[in-house]
Amino acid sequence: MIHRCVAPAVIALVLLSLGGCSKTADTAPATRLFGDPPIFEGAPSVDQLGGQTSVLCDFTDAFNYSLPLALSSKVQVAGTVLVGGSYTQFFLKARVTDPNPAPSSAFPTDILSVFASYVQGDREITLVLFDDGGALLDSHGNITFPYGQTAQILESCGFDSNCTTTAPCCKQWTNIPLGSNDPTAGDGNYTRGFALVNLNTNNDQATKLFQDCIAQKNHQVPVPASPNTVITFRFDAVDHEGNLTTAPIKPFVVAGTSTFECSGDDCLCCWLQYGSGAVTDLNGRCRGLPGLYGPDAPDGFCNVSPPPT
Repeated sequence: MIHRCVAPAVIALVLLSLGGCSKTADTAPATRLFGDPPIFEGAPSVDQLGGQTSVLCDFTDAFNYSLPLALSSKVQVAGTVLVGGSYTQFFLKARVTDPNPAPSSAFPTDILSVFASYVQGDREITLVLFDDGGALLDSHGNITFPYGQTAQILESCGFDSNCTTTAPCCKQWTNIPLGSNDPTAGDGNYTRGFALVNLNTNNDQATKLFQDCIAQKNHQVPVPASPNTVITFRFDAVDHEGNLTTAPIKPFVVAGTSTFECSGDDCLCCWLQYGSGAVTDLNGRCRGLPGLYGPDAPDGFCNVSPPPT
């Protein structure tokens, strides 16, 4: 996701226009030195594919590893903890071709970039679309879109030389691999999956776990958007010669309302949704719920008397 004002191709086009030079509009088709601009075949679209999408992630190991430290209490979750929810998932799609592909074999296609832009506050945000088959790595083996986790618990769990033989070690996700969600590489159809979220809970950790889950499961960047917000996109395509085409159609998407889902430990799920006060207050709504058992809480963390502080 980039600001349109820093896109190199667009800067080049602006400089050309300021200098009074037009590479296509003022040149006869037979003598154009830079060829013809890209073509949008049909109208670009914003496909929601059924509206709201649900996602769930297993955070059992992450909580078992992190909670004893966070709560200063030897407790473990009661079962397999799944955390997630529903959000507005959509796919930006455009079929783009170039009537004059570059004669050089340096590029597999003459299309340099296809992108969709929208306005957020006083900024214009640009999303690059890809025709890469959803590859998570670029041609150099690097992660296409790295996304650092937002939740405070250590989510990336597994076994390595620093772990015991019975319990996994956990660490921070520094680069959750995102992708384009493009289904087929090289077919001229450019795609980008996207996620709009607006989870409303009293504990921001629930929202952050939900966002991290979207990144892990569906490889999409979660972007906050209030319910019923209308987002309109402008689609552009530029080739290696710098020719720019803007699609005449501007499709839009409406953000739905996100929901929270959690299962596997009632006490933990209640704390995630309603915040620590629901556990620590004497009459908090999480008091009495089962879950988070251990030597320091044989009846469950939500039943410790007096309530934990």
